[in-house]
Amino acid sequence: MLPHDLVVLKAFDLVGLDALRQLLKDIPWHAQPVIDTTIELDKPSLSKLVDSIAEDGHGLVMFMVKGGVGKTTIAAAVAVELAHRGLPVHLTTSDPAAHLSETLSSALEN
Repeated sequence: MLPHDLVVLKAFDLVGLDALRQLLKDIPWHAQPVIDTTIELDKPSLSKLVDSIAEDGHGLVMFMVKGGVGKTTIAAAVAVELAHRGLPVHLTTSDPAAHLSETLSSALEN
């Protein structure tokens, strides 16, 4: 048999540092601690996000999250605003389900 590790199924979401610290602890499911996985984020507006991205005048912006939540739409909105500000933008996707040509009606300068 090949070497292997057995990770016990956890009865909580693996969100946040407290939860991740419990990941490899060998605690039976019925004795696992109750962990509050609620996280609160300071969410800037889209325009403030674009302002902070544009400050340096260059960089790489990646949108990553589960499917079907609007990554292509947000990425296109950010790319369009950066292009309108005169910054060079290359918008691409590796998502086989994303269709940038349906999100953007035409090419833009920059």
